Amino acid sequence: VAGLCMYAVLRKGLVTSPAQAGAVTGAFAGLAGIAVLALHCPIHSAAHILTWHLSVMLLGAVGGAIFGLVSAKYQNSSRA
Repeated sequence: VAGLCMYAVLRKGLVTSPAQAGAVTGAFAGLAGIAVLALHCPIHSAAHILTWHLSVMLLGAVGGAIFGLVSAKYQNSSRA
């Protein structure tokens, strides 16, 4: 379901910049990681979940945004 939502968001043109596209893709990848962590992690305290589980999504979004910016610069430089 998350993959279909990501595909719809990216294909319909709702995201206009490579950084936004990378951030959305990274956030969805982070959400998939959170789902796996939730299934296997034995610690259920709120502080642990907010710190370690949500940081996966945030790091994925930041990493995706950086990747989007770098790939856009690489594509622009290779065209010139």
